[in-house]
Amino acid sequence: KNSKPVHTTILNPHVHLIGEDAACIAYIRLTQYMDSQGRPRSSQSEETRVGSTSTSTALERLPHLYSEPHRA
Repeated sequence: KNSKPVHTTILNPHVHLIGEDAACIAYIRLTQYMDSQGRPRSSQSEETRVGSTSTSTALERLPHLYSEPHRA
């Protein structure tokens, strides 16, 4: 189990409404953490989430996720 703190930041979010009850959210997720030797590390990935109020009680819990490593 990794008990070291992990800090996650959402960068450049873009929200696209799809009709009255659905949305697509695209963003870059930046994850910062300390490795096993105590050195600071970070990783980032591009993510897209799609959801609707008919499949979820709130759009914060979106059922579909696509993620890939970010390419600079």
